[in-house]
Amino acid sequence: SFKGIREHGDVDLCAAGEPRELLEKETKGNYLSENVNLVVDKYERLLGITDLELINNDKYHEIIDGYKVIRLEIEFSAKLLRNWAKDKDDLPLIEQYIVSTEDWDWELVIAEKGKLKRKQQSRWRRITKYLIKALKNPGLVKNKLFKAYKKKYMVDKKRIAPVPALQDQLVVKIPTAALLGNQFAGEEFARYDLLLRYLMVKGIAEDQDDFIKEYNLMQNKRVGRDTEINIKNLVNSIQKRGFLSRHPIPITRDGLLIEGAHRLACALYFQVQEVPVEIRSWSKDIYYGRDWFVENGFEEKLITRLDETKDYLFKEYGVWFSVILWPPVEPWFDQIEAWLVNNYKVVSKDDIYLGDDFPDFTKEIYAIDDIDRWKVERKIYVMQNYSPKIRTFAIEIADPQFREKKRTSGYLSDLGAKLKEQIRNEYKKKVPGYIYDIVCHTGDNHEHNREIFKIIDKFKYKHDKISSV
Repeated sequence: SFKGIREHGDVDLCAAGEPRELLEKETKGNYLSENVNLVVDKYERLLGITDLELINNDKYHEIIDGYKVIRLEIEFSAKLLRNWAKDKDDLPLIEQYIVSTEDWDWELVIAEKGKLKRKQQSRWRRITKYLIKALKNPGLVKNKLFKAYKKKYMVDKKRIAPVPALQDQLVVKIPTAALLGNQFAGEEFARYDLLLRYLMVKGIAEDQDDFIKEYNLMQNKRVGRDTEINIKNLVNSIQKRGFLSRHPIPITRDGLLIEGAHRLACALYFQVQEVPVEIRSWSKDIYYGRDWFVENGFEEKLITRLDETKDYLFKEYGVWFSVILWPPVEPWFDQIEAWLVNNYKVVSKDDIYLGDDFPDFTKEIYAIDDIDRWKVERKIYVMQNYSPKIRTFAIEIADPQFREKKRTSGYLSDLGAKLKEQIRNEYKKKVPGYIYDIVCHTGDNHEHNREIFKIIDKFKYKHDKISSV
């Protein structure tokens, strides 16, 4: 209430020593009156702060209208670690206050669990306490037992099969970036033909004659005929009517293209974010990688252009993974880079001195993530003690091993998460005052990578211009 966050309900009163003993004689079930509750060591187990410290140490409280009122940072920490239902309602409100005020001390915030160990209780003591609680409130215990049973034994009925009539109307789609990123054979990108088709689509859409000869040569070697008129008709159709979902692209169960490379090339050029697909049984290998173009006598100039197109599309669609090393590990930038080069295919790197733009850069990077805003503010506060220099990488991972994210409906790469975890675990002990996570950052998926690369390029361009002045 004092901070204008929300209206309070009851009031918790903290006392220690003789005053507490006197007040305890007046309590009825810990309440001194209908709305005043006498609390005892409320923050000791969670935060390690005793009532005496809370009362006598002025860093834990502020004086308002003559009363010692607990610092909001302490209550915020307790709510984070306790995570009750009412705390979950309060946290977003406090978060809004944090990002709008200058009166906030991050040094007081304890955000990570496991700082303090709970007092060990014997098994029989725990059972006795639970039985007493069950006798006092049998409905609550019954509800908890039912939830536990449901979680373990009851079938999740959220996903069920549609009736046949509805099934025929459904359209299955995949992100265009994901379909592009699936076209690998082992560690090698296997569809350089897709890149030449993309250049052909670009030429048709922009009314240029580039790559017609090379395209026709490729199609004659692939299918023994000229398909120039077909791709021109497809591009003209999409320009007039858009990308139609009634013509799905056939793919294997692993996401490899069977047919429809022209349509995927159009989707890439016209920036169609999702394309319709249907999964078919297929056992033949389809390979038109870089070596195929070399072996079939295509000019080195064309192959170089295809390499450049691959690099552009992989970055534009987030197929490459972004890695950012934060300022606290600057002393080990070279060491981490050597490890990355030894274990992954590093395709590019940049050093960027962000100066006063470091907070804005960090906020933009995390704005595309599902992280709480207060955590970003805390990261910025801790990292402001370091030189605002970052090192960024683009990394090619042929098989990122995506899985569904638990907190959101998106997906993330297991290998990308493992990469970040390995770097973090190796260097977090070397960073004084480490908090989670001020070592490195990676994109979770294609969308994240794409947006992160855009942000990096924006700030890099700005600071390259400043440096050249």
